Amino acid sequence: MRAFEQALKTLPETDKDYHSTQYGYTLALNKAGFEQRAEYMAHNLPDPAQRQLYAKKREAKQILDAYEQQNYAYVIQKAPSSSSNTAKM
Repeated sequence: MRAFEQALKTLPETDKDYHSTQYGYTLALNKAGFEQRAEYMAHNLPDPAQRQLYAKKREAKQILDAYEQQNYAYVIQKAPSSSSNTAKM
């Protein structure tokens, strides 16, 4: 994570790489267990597509956590239905 912090300090905020690095840093924070900080940073990402991707990753993690805790009702409720997935194919 230190590499992300150093890169963010050196890149200008107007640089596209800055935003990609900021998104990567948000994912790294979340993976390292700093969910609150990651949530805050994700909420402030300038790219709506990156905010949406982060939200999807967070939701997938919540579903996996519920499955591992055998909270199958939550998993069924939150997981996308298989009929809508096959309709897209």
